[in-house]
Amino acid sequence: MPDGYTLEMMGEDSAEAMEKLGLKSVSATGYSQGGMILMHLMIHHPELIDRALLGSTAARPSAISKRTTARWISIAEKGDTEALVTDMFRTIYSAPFFKKNETAVKAIARMVSPNDLRRFIIGTSACTSFNLYDELDRVKCPVLVIGSNNDNTLGGASSREIAERLGCELYMYDGYGHSVYDEAPDYKDRMFRFFNEELPTCSDNR
Repeated sequence: MPDGYTLEMMGEDSAEAMEKLGLKSVSATGYSQGGMILMHLMIHHPELIDRALLGSTAARPSAISKRTTARWISIAEKGDTEALVTDMFRTIYSAPFFKKNETAVKAIARMVSPNDLRRFIIGTSACTSFNLYDELDRVKCPVLVIGSNNDNTLGGASSREIAERLGCELYMYDGYGHSVYDEAPDYKDRMFRFFNEELPTCSDNR
């Protein structure tokens, strides 16, 4: 991951990989930063995406995400891997989930390398200037947005504003954090129903 690597570059790299693999009109899911990359594809490479699920993501930085990313970058720059991983898990997961997995969190922290920290800083920094909100009206395919009202990483309002801008279906969870996709027992069922239900064509749907 080179210095100055932006989310737009990540989106273009993803598009190039899909094209080389011969993938078109796919059903895609993007969580968090992956959702930002997916939105780039939906806008700039619409032929690649047939329908999309956007989970716990944002179309532009929020006050919450700015505070969170600044804190994480600061900790990473100090090289304090245990503090970084602990803070991240406390932020993205619910308190019960973190407590249950606290021992695993410490084990994960011990596996983080200096190169991992470098990549983390670059990748996280990319989220601070990303903004596709004004371009969302170019999205034509069916979209489901799923978020959490208790998202302390990006803020639940980020999911709601995407759905409002797109005029698409939205489901918001309570009691889970940013990584609700790992915790909510019915999350994958919602995904399955969305990707398998009969929907209008993209042109008819919007």
